[in-house]
Amino acid sequence: DFKLVGKRGTTAALSYTGINYETIRINDKLYISIGCVFDKNGSFVVQGNTNNEILDHEQRHFDITYLYTCKFIDRLKKEQILTESKIDLIYNNILIELDDFQEKYDASIRNPIQDHSIQIEWDNKINIELSKYN
Repeated sequence: DFKLVGKRGTTAALSYTGINYETIRINDKLYISIGCVFDKNGSFVVQGNTNNEILDHEQRHFDITYLYTCKFIDRLKKEQILTESKIDLIYNNILIELDDFQEKYDASIRNPIQDHSIQIEWDNKINIELSKYN
């Protein structure tokens, strides 16, 4: 679902993902809407420079973001009293953890084709973590 086409010499593909949320207060009740987002317009592939391994690697960036969306929801559910400032604090902590995980993921896999066995290890790790929320 990539909408942009990257230029040769850049990364073969880039997935721009994120977690967003909104709060609304109605009659002294706080409601939260949470989303896991893949930005089709901010993500790109370089035509002729991608294959299944690279696309799988990029898919996993979204899966990691989804994992941390689940962690965000889980942490919110564990709170006895939720305020907007508490939600912000939990959200900011989740974003730090998400960025750290994404950076470790990319740092360990420089080339999904050459580092195929490492990619499989990460795929398994991500799947195990996701299974805790399904």
